[in-house]
Amino acid sequence: MNALKKLSILCLGGIFGFSLAQAQQYEENALYVKLKESAKISTKSLGERRVVPLSSLGLKLSKAKSDQFGLHQEAYSMHLFGNPVLEKSFRIQFDSTSKIDKLIRMLENDPAVEFVERVSVGHIYSIDPKAVSTDFDSIPDDPYFQPIENGAKPLWYLDMINAPGAWHMQKGDSNLIVAVVDGAVWGEHPELQIPSAHQYSVYSGVNNSAPPAGTDQDELCEVLGEDANGNDLCPSYTWSHGTHCAGVVAAKTNNGEGMASLASGVTLLGVAAHHPQYPGVVYRGYDGITWAADNGARVISCSWGGGNATIENEVLKTCYENNIVILGAAGNEGANNAIFPGASPYAISVGSVDENGSRSSFSNYGIWVDIVAPGGNSTSANGRTSILSTTYCYPQYMRLYYPDIYASGFENQRYDLMQGTSMATPLVASLCALMISRDSTLTPDQIRDLLQISSHKSASLAKDFSPLVGYIDAAAAIKAVDEARFDEPVSNLRITDHIIDTVWIEWDAPKNPQHKIASYNVFRNGELLDSLVSPDATSYMAVGGRGGMTSFMVSVNYEDGYKSCRIETLQELPNIYTVTIVCRPGQGGTVLGAGNYEVNDYAYLEAFPNPGYKFVRWYSGKVLSTHETCEVVVKDDMTVNAIFEEISANENDLANAIGLAPNPVSDVLNVSAPFAIEKIFVYDYQGRAIQVFEGKGQTEMTLDLESLAQGNYILNIQTLQGNVQKKIVKL
Repeated sequence: MNALKKLSILCLGGIFGFSLAQAQQYEENALYVKLKESAKISTKSLGERRVVPLSSLGLKLSKAKSDQFGLHQEAYSMHLFGNPVLEKSFRIQFDSTSKIDKLIRMLENDPAVEFVERVSVGHIYSIDPKAVSTDFDSIPDDPYFQPIENGAKPLWYLDMINAPGAWHMQKGDSNLIVAVVDGAVWGEHPELQIPSAHQYSVYSGVNNSAPPAGTDQDELCEVLGEDANGNDLCPSYTWSHGTHCAGVVAAKTNNGEGMASLASGVTLLGVAAHHPQYPGVVYRGYDGITWAADNGARVISCSWGGGNATIENEVLKTCYENNIVILGAAGNEGANNAIFPGASPYAISVGSVDENGSRSSFSNYGIWVDIVAPGGNSTSANGRTSILSTTYCYPQYMRLYYPDIYASGFENQRYDLMQGTSMATPLVASLCALMISRDSTLTPDQIRDLLQISSHKSASLAKDFSPLVGYIDAAAAIKAVDEARFDEPVSNLRITDHIIDTVWIEWDAPKNPQHKIASYNVFRNGELLDSLVSPDATSYMAVGGRGGMTSFMVSVNYEDGYKSCRIETLQELPNIYTVTIVCRPGQGGTVLGAGNYEVNDYAYLEAFPNPGYKFVRWYSGKVLSTHETCEVVVKDDMTVNAIFEEISANENDLANAIGLAPNPVSDVLNVSAPFAIEKIFVYDYQGRAIQVFEGKGQTEMTLDLESLAQGNYILNIQTLQGNVQKKIVKL
């Protein structure tokens, strides 16, 4: 099997078992190149073309160098809506994948180049599970919307999000364009009927988003997944991922056949951003986003994810600034791993819940996830385990593992079950489309706010996500649109500095609000930190954070009950851990060094015995040191015990019997004792041995300390009568 395919499949769970760590992160034969502002090339001079001659970029490339790396002679322009960064950004292709590091270095040294980046590979997030009438009020006549013979209701997820209540108030607007950027979208499905002008293949540049020619659409697979050599055992099912997502968004509803969808009636774009050989991978996903944006998409659904290059983030930022709502799947690793594009502050990240409203076991989680929706992972009866939608193939999983459901009207039909954050994402996209159908002026931030405000929250979800996050309620969201009273938000929210657990944030005040500012609300990780009653406030110092991926939001409260939406900034901050010191016994002494530290910082601990006590050791699961000073690397929250003991009369007499002069000392220290001295160690306050002097039974010793730096030190004096610690000061 081609190694690329083996590294690219990311369908996790019962059928496929490759993890994100094994999956390919970057294209092997593509790079982003950002030209300097001084470069003369611009898309305007090229007539706004997407594909341009490589020679037009002004790179210092000889024919020999070009041939050495197998550089393709055409580049892809990333321009979008006049963004100045993207105007000078291009994707180039080459054949010599083994020399990519050398090519990057060569391009970085080119005088016309500002920077070079790898091109991210996206991975789909589905798990294989164990003419439209708008006359209907709230209950459409599509047969799969009704319970079937075994009592199961295939479109249970529409009931769960209260789709009938939403339909009663709003239907999808045909003037609104929603794009599904995925591996492939079979636009000819009877429930989709996407005209060829609304389809596009990023790889071939043609108006056709269907799976590759030669994929057997009518195969009846005996098993799903891959064989021992990594060969796909049911390609038609794997290639159905994007078609499945498109059906969730806007399958034709109330047409007397098949399924229903929340946003039926909107105009669909199908964008195929796949490598022809690898159905589990989205290549050129950001090319697909730019094409969709160029062609009028107001909502773009991306059931895939991966890394996030600077140029890719500029694409998302430009869409956001042009009022385009981008939704990205949170991922199926069941971990707090941020996946892009969803994790970008310019997109909405979608996690998954089961029919009980609990986080699906596969769904990624964290404060970077904005909203959740049904995506599967239920264990209840009646086949309520996953999401039913349109497919390129005949039913595969349903036929193999749910024959009773299959026999209830699905034979020879092109629908099947899938589950994952891939399925939750288009469901939220469909609700966004319905909200914009209701109010076309809504911004991406306002939509995120309204989704969260109207969602169903629970204590179990609050453990995994921001307290603002719940699972969507379509009817409540449409009602929230009607009731919203928005005014202008802040802008340019940013983190300006951070020291340990303290973070400083700043923002720009609204420039042209329609109402008088009353106060600002500041949130961290979805929780309200403070309300600043000063209308002139533009900064805040947040104390007590724990680091990691951290969200800060600011909203404006206006007089007369108007509000702004929350504006968010996300940043990965160093993890913060707490060092706690316990004195045992409590009256034995005092200590320094407890507090909060960034991960891998050093904590310097110091113990000061009270009169009548001596310090014995630092202990935290093991002995850290027997010296009064100790240095530890902080990697987690930790409790350190400072152990003291009472000094016996004999020990006290021993310490008093040893003389040090002079102390403080400049160069030479005289040590005297009424008994034999075996050895003297000099330690610094971090517990490190600096010097050793052999006593050899002498009762008087002269120590040359000239080489010591100024500071405090501890002498450990070993005698036949016992050991004594004495403090000295070096001048």
